[in-house]
Amino acid sequence: MWLCDLLLTRPQSIPLALRRWLHERCYKNAEYLFRGTTRGFPGHDGVRELHRTCTSTDPLVATLFAIESSRYGEGVVHIALRRRFRRLIVPANNYENLEREVAVNLLPVTFAARSDFTITAQQARDILVNLALANIPPAIANLNHFHLALVIRARITEEHVQEFIKRAIRVAV
Repeated sequence: MWLCDLLLTRPQSIPLALRRWLHERCYKNAEYLFRGTTRGFPGHDGVRELHRTCTSTDPLVATLFAIESSRYGEGVVHIALRRRFRRLIVPANNYENLEREVAVNLLPVTFAARSDFTITAQQARDILVNLALANIPPAIANLNHFHLALVIRARITEEHVQEFIKRAIRVAV
């Protein structure tokens, strides 16, 4: 279906309701990338120098990043089809195993603009809590608490990821 292909090239040009419908029909069980950050954050200097965006295949990791980022503004989770970025994936950093990181050779603001959906940190947390995943703090006070939350987080299954996607698509604006 040509509309499914349009999602791979210009998702933001498709109205949200149609985008939701297409994702449910064209990309059921697809792999997604998640990025937790502050809305509009251009990335740290080093990230901008490297022209690299850190994402994760784990929505719980991205949610923890979004909760931690909420200290600086509106925490959000950007959600994007992985296959659209397949030619831009580069080696990850030292936290690949802990964060299930996938590095994308794009600036963070470009990744955000090309994402299929964005939800708030609170929406992401609510979805994960409703999926019965434990140890998701409502707030993260500092980097030590953030690292502790990463280490003790629940291990998410592929079924959880797919259910997270379905629910996130429904609440995305």
